[in-house]
Amino acid sequence: MPVGHNAAADGSAQDAQPAVDEFRFAVDHIPGLLWSSQADGYVDFLNLRWLEYTGMSHERAIGWGWQEALHPDDLPSLLQVWQQLLSTRSAGESEARLRRFDGVYRWYLFRATPVFDMAGALIKWYGQTTDIDDFKQAEALLAGEKRLLEMIAQSSPLHATLEAMCRMVDHMVPGAVSSVSLLSDDAVYFSELIAPGLPSDITDRRERSPISERAGPCSVAAYERRQVIVQDILQDQRWNNFAVRFAPIGLRSCYSTPILSSDGSVLGTFALQTRTPGKPTDHQQKIIDHFTHLTAVAIESKRTDAALRESEERFRRMAETTLDVIWITDLHPEVVRYVSPSFEQIWGESVDALYRDARLWTQLIHPDDAVRVFALFNRGIQADGVNRYDTEYRIVRADGTIRWIYERAVFIPDEQGEAKRVSGISTDITERKMTEAALRESQERFSLAVAASADGIWDWDIRSDALFISERAQLIFGLEIGTGITVRPRAQWRQLIKLHSDDAEPYTRLLDAYLSGAVPVLDGEWRVQHPDGAFRWIRVRGLGVRDTDGKATRLAGSVSDIDTQKRTEAALEKSRRLEAMGTLAGGIAHDFNNILGVILGYGEMGMQHTRKGSRLRRSLENIMSAGDRGRSLVDRILSFSRSGIGERRPVHVEEVVNEALNLIAATLPADIRIETTLDADRAAMMGDATQVHQVVMNLIINAIQAMPDGGALRVSLRPQHLPHPHITTTGMIPAGSYLLLRVADSGCGIEPDVLDRIFDPFFTTKDVGVGTGLGLSLVHGIVTDVGGAVDVSSTVGIGSIFTVYLPQTGEVEHRRTTRTPALPRGAGQRVLIVDDEELLVRLAAEILTDLGYRPICFNASIAALAAFHDDPSQFDAMLTDDRMPGMSGFALIAAIRSMRPDLPILMMTGFIEETASRKTQLESPDAILKKPLSATELAQGLHGILARRLVE
Repeated sequence: MPVGHNAAADGSAQDAQPAVDEFRFAVDHIPGLLWSSQADGYVDFLNLRWLEYTGMSHERAIGWGWQEALHPDDLPSLLQVWQQLLSTRSAGESEARLRRFDGVYRWYLFRATPVFDMAGALIKWYGQTTDIDDFKQAEALLAGEKRLLEMIAQSSPLHATLEAMCRMVDHMVPGAVSSVSLLSDDAVYFSELIAPGLPSDITDRRERSPISERAGPCSVAAYERRQVIVQDILQDQRWNNFAVRFAPIGLRSCYSTPILSSDGSVLGTFALQTRTPGKPTDHQQKIIDHFTHLTAVAIESKRTDAALRESEERFRRMAETTLDVIWITDLHPEVVRYVSPSFEQIWGESVDALYRDARLWTQLIHPDDAVRVFALFNRGIQADGVNRYDTEYRIVRADGTIRWIYERAVFIPDEQGEAKRVSGISTDITERKMTEAALRESQERFSLAVAASADGIWDWDIRSDALFISERAQLIFGLEIGTGITVRPRAQWRQLIKLHSDDAEPYTRLLDAYLSGAVPVLDGEWRVQHPDGAFRWIRVRGLGVRDTDGKATRLAGSVSDIDTQKRTEAALEKSRRLEAMGTLAGGIAHDFNNILGVILGYGEMGMQHTRKGSRLRRSLENIMSAGDRGRSLVDRILSFSRSGIGERRPVHVEEVVNEALNLIAATLPADIRIETTLDADRAAMMGDATQVHQVVMNLIINAIQAMPDGGALRVSLRPQHLPHPHITTTGMIPAGSYLLLRVADSGCGIEPDVLDRIFDPFFTTKDVGVGTGLGLSLVHGIVTDVGGAVDVSSTVGIGSIFTVYLPQTGEVEHRRTTRTPALPRGAGQRVLIVDDEELLVRLAAEILTDLGYRPICFNASIAALAAFHDDPSQFDAMLTDDRMPGMSGFALIAAIRSMRPDLPILMMTGFIEETASRKTQLESPDAILKKPLSATELAQGLHGILARRLVE
């Protein structure tokens, strides 16, 4: 019954009218194009969004006039579908292009749903028109990229590849002509022009004049390494020569972009010529950026194999920037080979977890959808099944939220035709599904959904300056929820919401730009201060209603809490930076280790031949002391670079903390008091006790140095279970059981602008000579390597708190001390010594000679291999370095083992963990010792492998 019929009799019309007005307002301003028609298909309603988008009046569009807004090529097929739905009285959908008010066509999905009365008679059609243009463009772009990358991978001729790319661009941008100009090898002039859309008399001209800032747009773009935009060649006098060739064929504008190689050199230019004057549209600029990059990949792949690897990495980066989830899975066994990072945002699970267990994908599918999805998947695996599927399903994330997924996948067969791999794209269509659900729901249910949303809602009536902010939005903005009063003048809300000082101006600038019509959507990210004083990141999005003059009259939208996402991104970036610096530090430490090995080795030998108390003995002792300090510094650098980690075993953490506290107590300044609370009992972690000791000592020393005037040092240790993943200063850690080591001081605190750099190696705020800047870097490296994290909070003038999360693994007993065995000696065995450091070779030879062995020395692994090949039986054992030029230690071992598998082999290295992880059965040495070696370590190591081989 139409609203108002027979309602006045009981006075309910007046009550119903406000609800109708509110519902009409919501329908008119919901982000979607809605319509309805009579049973025969006569359209009798189009919402305000539909009319504003097409620029049509209600009188013109109603009935059958709406067809004027359809693309002529798409209208017949759409009408055919519409007539079929009318005849079958069933719901359906179809795709077509809809003309915007400015003449631009965009792809839309048209959906229609019938409504029947109680007797089963069709009385109404309701429909929704959803913008899918970005999706269609993305599909076309992805298909084009795939085709081009396949041509590149198949080593197609460069000219054919670039010509296909230009044809593809010309198809994607109607009315435009693309071209690629290749620079000569010496980057002086253009050697070739590829432009299938241009007449041959233009493409055949090869001007070999040098590129400069005064030639055509492409020449300027290549010379100045920047994009050159010519909005109208007929109006810009700088391009007269260019206009002579291109104006006669109807081209008026040119957007030329330099093609840069991976090392930054100019390879050529990619140009888009259009028939309409003006700047490039957003879509055109996206096409330019995309295909300029693909052109660079194609050119580089033909020049060097290294460039091919770079192009593959770039494709991976492109895939990782999309909001869709791109994935590749092997089927036998089921292993995920690749998944883009957007998986974490949509599924709410880590990429690493999916790599470890591919079943995570199936475990998260909604129970009501699982059987259907499994059936589709199994049909593709079968030999005679379909080779692709296209479906929608729901997932249930760990936090209980449900997301809708639209998934397209293709099965890749092996040589026997059986599916061996499946690759697909998964798109989060939750918002689209929510829109469809909202269309079917009543106003009351829609209001309940808004109230339950994780985002906050706001609505600003600009004319009255009244601003509505929902309770959820108030919480996100950092406000205390009011007593039911959510509508106030906007000025009052602005006084309550405390934006970060750096964000106030960008916020005002974006709002003014949207209100003036300079930007199409209000969408910004800012920081707001909460009652506890902390700033949290939020995202504000909104759309407005404008009057006939284009002036905004109403603005509504949502606010989202994105603080966790921002902190996670910052932590990941910091982790990547520290990892890169750790690699550099490890390389330096490796070279220094060889120098220390010579110093300590010869120092140790020299002390054996000097008299105690003599001046020479004291000098040698000072050298050894300095060398030990250098070795300690190298160990700290290697620990930071995660290249010096030894064998992991259960560590009694509380016992190690007690040892460190007892050690530091003797040197503790009198004006500093220690307060300890150790409640971990026998709790243990997997790691290296020495490194845990380093973590504790570095944190305590750092705290003491932060209190030059004395104060309180509080050290605590306790177990704690984290039920959910937790974000710390150095990154996110998964849920689980941890040991919390907390070191707090009452010192000077850390300045906010310094806090982000405290874990950088060699960065220190201390005076010269006080510290190296490696302490906290070492803490970060050790803790991160065992799967933990460090959290830091600090207030200037009050103090700092460092909280270390160490993964807990069971319990341990007290450590027991063992007696050091006597130094073993040799019995004339011939030992092959190989090291590219000549001084280390001499040192090892002298030590082994003194121990009763017969050393045969080589400075080059290839020469050593040749000598061994001549007579493999003359050697009783081999001592070799790991990293050597020409042939590495592992390669040398493999060659030796192929000739004599039973030869005892001892390897020396400064990178224990890395070296141990690279071992294979053929390359594996009998033992690995860490540089620099002492005579005792060398004697025991060599004796051990000889005795072990003798027993075997």
